[in-house]
Amino acid sequence: MKLFHLLLFPVLLAVPGRAAAPVIDPPGEVAPRVPIGKALLLPITASDADGDRLTFTVSSDKPGVSVRVRTGHPKLKVSINHVGDGTAADPAFSGTLEFALLRDFTPITAGFIGGFAQGGYFDNQVFHRIADLNPSEDADGSFIMQAGDPLSTNPQTAGTGGPGFSFENELRAPLLFAGRGQLAMANSGFARLTHPTTFQSIETYRATNGSQFFVTDGSPRFLDFNHTIFGQLLRGWDTLDRMSKVPRWPAGTGDPARPQDRPIVDVKIGNSTVEPDFADALLIISATAPVTANITVTASDGTTTVTLPPFAVTAYKDTVNNPPFLRSVPNQTVKTDRTLTVPFKFIDLERDYIFSFNEIVRLAPTYVANGAIKVPGNPVRLAGNAGYVGPLDLGLGVQQYDMTYRGDIDGSPRAIDDRVRVEVAVGDKAMAAKVVSFSAASGVPLANQLVAKFTDTDALGQAGEYTATINWGDGATPGAGTVGRDTSSPLPTAFAVRGGHTYANQGTYPLVVTLTAAKGQRATLRGIAVITAGPLRPFGRTVTTKGAKLSNGIVATFTDDAPLLPAAYSASICWGDGTFSEGLVRRGPGGDFQVLGTHTFPDPEDYSLVVRVRRNGAADAYAWSAAEARGFTRPQHLPPYSTPNLIGQFAPVSLPNGGSKPVLTKTGNQTFGTGQFIAINAGNKATTGGAVRFYLSEDKRLNTTDETVPDPNRPGQTMSNPRDKPLLIGASNLTQVPLNAFVAGGGVRLNFDVNPAGDARLRFPAGENGAGLNVLARFIYSDPLADNLPIERNVVFGPFETFSVGPTVLTVKELGGVAAAAQFKVKLQKQPRANVTIPLVLDTNAQAHVTIDKTSLVFTAADWNVEQAVTVTAKDDGLTGTHTVRVQLTPADASSPGTDVRFDNADPADVFVIVNDKTP
Repeated sequence: MKLFHLLLFPVLLAVPGRAAAPVIDPPGEVAPRVPIGKALLLPITASDADGDRLTFTVSSDKPGVSVRVRTGHPKLKVSINHVGDGTAADPAFSGTLEFALLRDFTPITAGFIGGFAQGGYFDNQVFHRIADLNPSEDADGSFIMQAGDPLSTNPQTAGTGGPGFSFENELRAPLLFAGRGQLAMANSGFARLTHPTTFQSIETYRATNGSQFFVTDGSPRFLDFNHTIFGQLLRGWDTLDRMSKVPRWPAGTGDPARPQDRPIVDVKIGNSTVEPDFADALLIISATAPVTANITVTASDGTTTVTLPPFAVTAYKDTVNNPPFLRSVPNQTVKTDRTLTVPFKFIDLERDYIFSFNEIVRLAPTYVANGAIKVPGNPVRLAGNAGYVGPLDLGLGVQQYDMTYRGDIDGSPRAIDDRVRVEVAVGDKAMAAKVVSFSAASGVPLANQLVAKFTDTDALGQAGEYTATINWGDGATPGAGTVGRDTSSPLPTAFAVRGGHTYANQGTYPLVVTLTAAKGQRATLRGIAVITAGPLRPFGRTVTTKGAKLSNGIVATFTDDAPLLPAAYSASICWGDGTFSEGLVRRGPGGDFQVLGTHTFPDPEDYSLVVRVRRNGAADAYAWSAAEARGFTRPQHLPPYSTPNLIGQFAPVSLPNGGSKPVLTKTGNQTFGTGQFIAINAGNKATTGGAVRFYLSEDKRLNTTDETVPDPNRPGQTMSNPRDKPLLIGASNLTQVPLNAFVAGGGVRLNFDVNPAGDARLRFPAGENGAGLNVLARFIYSDPLADNLPIERNVVFGPFETFSVGPTVLTVKELGGVAAAAQFKVKLQKQPRANVTIPLVLDTNAQAHVTIDKTSLVFTAADWNVEQAVTVTAKDDGLTGTHTVRVQLTPADASSPGTDVRFDNADPADVFVIVNDKTP
């Protein structure tokens, strides 16, 4: 069972006298906006004069906008002071920033920052950087206020300091920079590991979070999923606004004591504290349609219920294509000479095509990885050379291909979007390890404190084969722990980890113990340290449901220096979803007390729980717990955009920017299509296995036999439509390619090329060069969105050249004011079934002196192969020199009357006309 961070707080005292009704403040953000398919985090502040806990309910009046409520977050309070320079341009101010720490989404990050704050780590630091990262991003700018560096008071070292350790991102789909006042971790990009033999340095994972954080004033969306958002501003908006206006050193001073974006007069942190918050709430608003919805928020203190007047939230189509991100992967163990399978998961809100890959670092020179990942969502499989034993670091990465908003892949892969590190032990026996959370008093040195126990399953294991590092969670640099025999166990390979530390302040701190074995086994253990002078010492626990309902789950344990019968204690539970209930206290098997709770969760997500324990004569104690609601489904709050369940794209092998058509190669009377085919499941559910076949098609609709169809240009008449011709694949003459099942968001990339493995090009029928035709890919598979009925879906690539132009360049010479003219000719490459209209657009800076005699060309099924001439006329403009005039041929789109969409050419043809002016 995992333990979670908890915090101890003073008693909340009720005001004597008549009960007061709670008060809800209107949202601080004016006209909040939520991007469709994504989420907005919106704070709702409230208060109750009696100190009562508030329960919340929320609703939306539009089905296209959903809203959820979260409560019980710990409150981080940071005091701010700025003396200014005594002028009107830099006035003095002071205030307090109050944040909700998002333990439900980012428990590790919120735990560390909360521990730093309680330990006094941030006290007397300064905000060393206040910068507008992108003024055009938001009407109010996109300011960040950065702090958290212990070296921040020195301008020459500010921005380089930290706690002496780092940890990975905690990225979650609802947390993006669409709101304001968001608290996020600063990082320095990807970490690097170096191969011990080749000394090759490889970026492996984005785990460079330390203690530096920033607060946003604006919506810097370009930071989405590159930085962990772990908090949301509740109060102190006026202080934040003043901070963004503080005069700062400009760029180019050349003085290291005056670095760019550092306030000229320091903005200082006085101190930082953490306390419980049972009055405020956070709304998670998501949308599936471009509508404006009215949100209603209701709060109750158990006696009185108040409702905030409805406020509007507008959903809009987002223009930001967010990068994908990876979920963390636990440590792995594999036997020598065995293949390791590592499952992993990535998330991309737009369901773009994602290429996944792996890199190996810190390994024996003979250890190799066999093959790259070909299907996103599938596990990576690794195999090493015979006999290798030792540690291995695996870097899993994801790389997104640029796509239009929503549909085709239209560009090359971007830079690496995300990486995570997986630590692997090859050939080493597994160890069973657990953290040992503890309680102590502040200011009292801990000597030989037990923090972890573990058992080596290798009967020959020795304590000297292990090293241990202890992170005490209060901002102190992690120290080495001692590993020795666990005398409480009869097993000879049972070991204990101990260490020494002194906590300066009361509070609850994250405890992290890292174990490393010489043969490669590694473990990261997370617990808590409760530092208090009170007799009640509660420890939070994480519970996992097997459905929406939790029945008598143990959400916390506690001890008492003077224990009484269970009936002497009471407990209440804040469930994190806007509700409270009373808990059951009973005696535990180890002599401690257990708090049990029963609750039904609204969604299958993670929740931050707060447990309050009471007994007469003792101060209340609070434990931070967590619930993982699993095993049931609800309608998605962040569904994908409405797209076909299976989409695809055919592109050149190199995928250059803008490339969207295959490359043609010819040998004798045989034409080959060379390129890569990418198919993606853009739906919510997995497909079953299937296949894909390729055809040459005139009308983007597959017909497998010759047919007679109505002639759209001759009412009552018919015309022939020959069957589409199938393409064979490579030298093996395959007629189709089998496709594995696609998970939601998964896909495959198929290369049709000549490579050492053989010829896999698409072969056109003899004598057919594909001119004017489309390459049509026909998917055959089962679609779970249609109750697993077999379906067939066509995806069109191309077409190839639909018309030819000759000549492509003309020269027109002016003759002293006399008009000169020349012609170019256009004809279709294939017979259409309906009229084809090609508009002519003149593109020149001298349009008054250069003209064309037609505004469009119309071809019919009867005279499609007759060349049509276009005359370009130039008159003397009185200037000298040579001018280039472009006549652009743009096929009409599918909505134009009389247009056959088969000739929807992706790349417009151009005719260049050179005009030579006379020389006076």
